[in-house]
Amino acid sequence: MFVSVISVAKPRGPDAIYKVASGAKRKSIFTTEVKDPTLLTFDNAGNLYVYQESEGKISKLGPNGNEISSATLGDTYDLACDRSGNLFVALPHTHQIEKIAPDGTTAPFATDLEPWFLPIDKTGNIFVLDNGIVKFSPDGKRTAFASNPIN
Repeated sequence: MFVSVISVAKPRGPDAIYKVASGAKRKSIFTTEVKDPTLLTFDNAGNLYVYQESEGKISKLGPNGNEISSATLGDTYDLACDRSGNLFVALPHTHQIEKIAPDGTTAPFATDLEPWFLPIDKTGNIFVLDNGIVKFSPDGKRTAFASNPIN
């Protein structure tokens, strides 16, 4: 399990991502090369994507914790990777979900919504909390899935 920790103690120590093994009594530091890590997701290759809130930056970290690449997209509400290694980013301020392919190519995946939460099922469907729950098939086809569970 990986846990992001933002240091709030004064004097402020380093922010970190910790790795905790099953049944372990101790955690190990995976990386301290992040600032305000608030969202985490993995791809199938073992790379960790981290949203660093204060910088509006998403970093791709290799299995060793070193940064491979990064992108600054602004305020992000969720991250999710599909089985093909595509990263999906919920960007409510631009009313879209951005798709970042494994080669770094970025393109809008879905627009005209205020996306919250991006769970992906094993067939590649993405479910988005917007005004209700919207389902997007892997090819981007949009269908209503359920009414707003909050109202």
